[in-house]
Formats: sequence, structure tokens, C-alpha cells
Amino acid sequence: MYEPFGITPIEAMACQRPVVGSATGGIKYSVVDGKTGYLVPPKDADALAGRLATLAGNRMLAQQMGRAGALRARNLFTWSKVGDELAAIFRDLAAQKLPAWQVAAPGAASVLNG
Repeated sequence: MYEPFGITPIEAMACQRPVVGSATGGIKYSVVDGKTGYLVPPKDADALAGRLATLAGNRMLAQQMGRAGALRARNLFTWSKVGDELAAIFRDLAAQKLPAWQVAAPGAASVLNG
């Protein structure tokens, strides 16, 4: 499964579960390799199996990573936090006082100017 935004790993971390996944897309930001879970190279079944075996064989490590993941999810990925960050982006854009056409469609100038 390919999940580019990393929402599923955040949900798992919020449930105190360590995450093992391919180092692609949003998961590279949401999961801290070696702390909240493991990131493995894409399409590397041996690496994936190895990391899953590590967690299956070390319950204490899995619980420690699960707690760290829950803390990360709670600190960085709540709706309130995401909303605040999005609002800050809009404030920064509004402060730039760009023409509306430039904000809406950066390539619109070439269309409007013929």
C-alpha cells in the first residue's frame, strides 16, 4: 500500500504502536527512524521482515517506540496543531500582499499577458 501523506502511521503512533514502513512520502516526516518505529528502503522485503522481527522479539523496545510515537503524534499532529500551522501559512501569504491571480494560479501571468 502507498499512502503519500503519512496519516495511517500517525494514527498507529497515536495508538502507541511502533510503525515500520517504507521511507517514502509523508512517513519520512511522521516516523522517526529508530525512535517511533523503523523506516526501511522501498520494496525491500528483507529489511521490512528484519525490522518486524526485531519488534516482535523485543516487546520492551516495541512499547518504548509506541510511547514515543504517541507523544510525537500528540505534540505534532493534532487537528489543533495542524490548523494552527495552516493558519500561519495563510497569514504569511496574506502579509506578502500578492495579487490574487498570482496566489491562485502562479502561471496565470503568461495567460493574462498573452
